[in-house]
Amino acid sequence: MTLDNSHYGMIEFVQEEFSRIFQGDIVYHHGTGYTGHMGCFCIEYIYLPLNYRLVFENDRNLFVIDIYDEIGAKTTLFRIVRFENTLNKKI
Repeated sequence: MTLDNSHYGMIEFVQEEFSRIFQGDIVYHHGTGYTGHMGCFCIEYIYLPLNYRLVFENDRNLFVIDIYDEIGAKTTLFRIVRFENTLNKKI
């Protein structure tokens, strides 16, 4: 199955926002889990200044951003700062 255009638009939007916010401090690592009409996807970046992994996971327009340090300790961005975690951008 393939994602429809709106799901590809969401992926593109997320990638653009990460690039805009972090500029040269992140590098794309990989993306996985593209699963049809539900729009589930995962994009992973490496945050260079601290060598943290930033993992963006989207499932049915709700997303979470996990942060892993070098030894694998994990937290979510939502625990650090509260934000709206729906992905409802008009394409």
